[in-house]
Amino acid sequence: MEYSKDHQIILHCALPVEAKLFVELFDLDRVPPQGPFTSFSKGNLSLICSGLGKIHTAAALASVLSTQRSTNLFLINLGFSAAPPEFMLGTAVLMHKITDQLTERSYFPDMSIRHSFNEASLITVDQPACTPPDNSSLVDMEASAFCEVANMYVPSSRFAVLKLVSDHFSDNRLQKKSIREFVVQCKKPLEEYLKNVHSFISSLPHKTESVDAEYLHSIYSQLRLSVTQKIELEREIKAFKIRNGEPPSLTPFLVSTNSKHQQNQIHARLIQVLREDCA
Repeated sequence: MEYSKDHQIILHCALPVEAKLFVELFDLDRVPPQGPFTSFSKGNLSLICSGLGKIHTAAALASVLSTQRSTNLFLINLGFSAAPPEFMLGTAVLMHKITDQLTERSYFPDMSIRHSFNEASLITVDQPACTPPDNSSLVDMEASAFCEVANMYVPSSRFAVLKLVSDHFSDNRLQKKSIREFVVQCKKPLEEYLKNVHSFISSLPHKTESVDAEYLHSIYSQLRLSVTQKIELEREIKAFKIRNGEPPSLTPFLVSTNSKHQQNQIHARLIQVLREDCA
């Protein structure tokens, strides 16, 4: 599967057993690690395996996206999930709503890209669930964190959560053969979906994430930021530019700071403003 160099589709899996099957499915090659997680790639299709849970997911995805050089990204959280009995084992389900059980915050990926999957809602929990929280939602342990970070870098039209039903909240562990069969049976619809994703991001206007050095210098010189604050601010400015096509206007904040406290206040407000459009 070949993609333009300006486009990148990034798959995210939490568990090595998930990643291994999709790496084999798409014949991806292992690449040097960019952090405490494993990465695979071929052409412009990449996969990262973060480890289980929201913290590992958020850390891995933020690390990748903060250094990503492709201009038009599409992000897909891909893996297995428990589901109510109405969903057959192996069913591929695309999520139209993802809710974090702890914070009760919900995310709503844009579902406009053509696909042949079932659709449902999903609840992200912090501990393995033995019973379904309701009669219609799937359950996992990382999708809400994936959406939280993805939403900082791309609009809702450019990330998705796709799960294969692995069990009906059973304690019985699935055989690797069964899981492999589930992945194989979803190969054709998944490849079709990725082709449609590629067509979508190919149609997007070219947006560069580079930020002019003079622009950054004018901000740094006025605010006298620390090295850590500069790194965080540049990352947020790049993410803002990817989402909106242009860097933000920060003129109202360009005032000389006379104290560390004032410097920290302005920096915190800047970060808040840069993230407001993706809330």
